[in-house]
Amino acid sequence: MFSIMVRYNSIRYAPFGTKPSTTSWASKQRVGFLVLAFFIAIAVSIASYAESTLPVVQNDFPTEPFSPSITTTVTGTGRPTPTADRVLKPTRWSFDSQRDSNDYGLSASQCDLAFQPLFEEISRAASFARNNGGVSPTELNISWTKKGAVHALIQDRQLYILSTTELESGFLLPRAIAILQSIYRAILTSPNPVPNIEFSFSVSDYADPNHVNKTIWALTRLASEESTWLMSDFAYFSWPMNGLIGSYATVRSRISEREPAWKDKIDKAVWRGSVKPNKARQDLINAAEGKDWSDVRGIEWSSAKNLTKASRKYAVSVVDHCAYKYLIGTEGRSYSGRLKYLQNCHSTLLMPPPTWIEPHHSLLVSSGREQNYVPLNQNYSDLDEKMKDLLATPDKARSIADNAVKTFKDGVLTPAAQTCYWRRMFREWRDISFEPDADAWKRGTPFETWIIGA
Repeated sequence: MFSIMVRYNSIRYAPFGTKPSTTSWASKQRVGFLVLAFFIAIAVSIASYAESTLPVVQNDFPTEPFSPSITTTVTGTGRPTPTADRVLKPTRWSFDSQRDSNDYGLSASQCDLAFQPLFEEISRAASFARNNGGVSPTELNISWTKKGAVHALIQDRQLYILSTTELESGFLLPRAIAILQSIYRAILTSPNPVPNIEFSFSVSDYADPNHVNKTIWALTRLASEESTWLMSDFAYFSWPMNGLIGSYATVRSRISEREPAWKDKIDKAVWRGSVKPNKARQDLINAAEGKDWSDVRGIEWSSAKNLTKASRKYAVSVVDHCAYKYLIGTEGRSYSGRLKYLQNCHSTLLMPPPTWIEPHHSLLVSSGREQNYVPLNQNYSDLDEKMKDLLATPDKARSIADNAVKTFKDGVLTPAAQTCYWRRMFREWRDISFEPDADAWKRGTPFETWIIGA
């Protein structure tokens, strides 16, 4: 080690044991700088050595706030401590259905990472519109439809109602409110900017009843209706059927609480519904009649929300469908409003390939390792054969149910995914439409005011 003595006034720096001598101020200054530099060099060397011995932690997802891979154990009133086998470190975010299913605030990049296949229908509609010159203000006029339509505006993250057609029939107003509430929630919870857009939507079963390719947001479409944009269904907010459905988030919670394990489920196929909407439902009744595996029954409604007295004792709530291993799907007047609920069950779904398209239908897989439903003939003529095969191969039936849960219940049918769908739709619609003028909001009623009077 070095031994140095520093004396100020009229002496210079000298080793211990020697006589200091006087020198000029310049000489003393030079020596002082050398000593200071020496100590700085030692400090830098020590810091460099310490840094080299520490582990390097890299953040491989710089575009998102990282989620620490850490679990905590709480005992008594003390501070939560990490469990021994996990450490706090930056990680690439991935969707976790246990943690994120009800997270309405996922960012655009998180939504794209988790649910990109769900957005194929939006991209299809945007591509069609772009190839046909985009969307003009005149196309948003809803006077051509007599009922079930809303003309609306998002401006500066505020929602306005510009006009509506008749919404007073039993189910149209609740549907419109549910859609607007979903849009409102998607705006308020967005961590990213929300574009200013003007748009029109319909909550009727047939948004374009004359099939003349109107540009409108809708619940469903035929393959030929290419100008129709499919929006997230109203029932992802709530479906007011007394005692049978209700809030989507509540239905999912009740299923999680009450659904039996696979081995404890009823080893039959269940279906309930009105036979009136289409002929295929009567075909189903005929195909299932008298079969040992069948719990299939028609029921009747006295109103849009209530069953007839005779049908009530045969009713099966959405949640109670999940007590069965096998579920049968049917379309209604157009699309199947119940399908999303059936796909929230850990059960094997049998149905004809849909004629009326919904946004998540592109993820249906009818065969192979990723099969997530069992396709049937449109008239259900092969239902008995398919059921006998499933009953004889329970591992196959279980695998199909497992795949369905992974894709639908724990994936694209989560509330988080549906909110992501809305915000993706806002952005892609803006890309092919127009920027509303600065005073556009003056033409409308704020949603907060409109909803009170609805």
